[in-house]
Amino acid sequence: MIDKKNSTISVIGRLGYLSRGVIYLSMSILTLMTFFVRTGSLGEKTNSKGAIQALLDLDYSTPLLYALAVGLICYAIWRLSQSLLDADNHGTSSKGVIIRTGLLISSISHSALSFYTYKLIQSQDSQGGAGNSKKKYASDILNFPYGEYILGAIGLIIIGFGIAQFFKAYKEKYEKYITMKANKKFVHTIAKLALISRGVVFCIIGGLVIYAASMSNSDHVGGMDKMWRFTEELPMGGVLTFTISIGLLCFSMYSILEAFYRRIDLK
Repeated sequence: MIDKKNSTISVIGRLGYLSRGVIYLSMSILTLMTFFVRTGSLGEKTNSKGAIQALLDLDYSTPLLYALAVGLICYAIWRLSQSLLDADNHGTSSKGVIIRTGLLISSISHSALSFYTYKLIQSQDSQGGAGNSKKKYASDILNFPYGEYILGAIGLIIIGFGIAQFFKAYKEKYEKYITMKANKKFVHTIAKLALISRGVVFCIIGGLVIYAASMSNSDHVGGMDKMWRFTEELPMGGVLTFTISIGLLCFSMYSILEAFYRRIDLK
């Protein structure tokens, strides 16, 4: 007998991973184009919202963006299932609660990204502001009593997520969720490059948040936009930018692999 509940959540989850792959693919291509062609400074054009905006220039962009918005909502639902229903059996230990809290945050952020995609279709407005909301939230936090410490703690949590990506790659924890039996070496290579690159991104963003807290200045807070600008300005920044963008390309491939081969079910 077919388990309709698991069948439905499987479709939802796979559509979600596919949509995540599309966004990271677009983001990495935009970054590499900016790097090679020098079409401008890295920043809001090469974050998740910028990647979605770039899809407006494609033929049949409206149905594609509608499909992406639906896919992002599917991903948000799957993340919510992982968090609240503990679909991956993380448990209720302190470590499990931290992981499931991160999954809940991911669900909320991808819901917001889906809503942004829908509003972009309605307005056909290509003007983004991905870093502005984060900057505003950081500014509000800094106005709290001990706001610098709260913001610094948030930065440490973000770095913690980054370090967790390194451990996941090193210990190959992703393997138990991938059902693909052939081409194991290929899967390991793509997964490790993807997770390490994502870990680097989290660590840089978290470090910038801590710096903003230490300076009591929310201007340093942002997401991928601030991360790209920061790496651009470093010595050998071009090499680092290129390396991270290739890693994010691997992450898009990893997401697409998950769309087809990840174990998705509810116990």
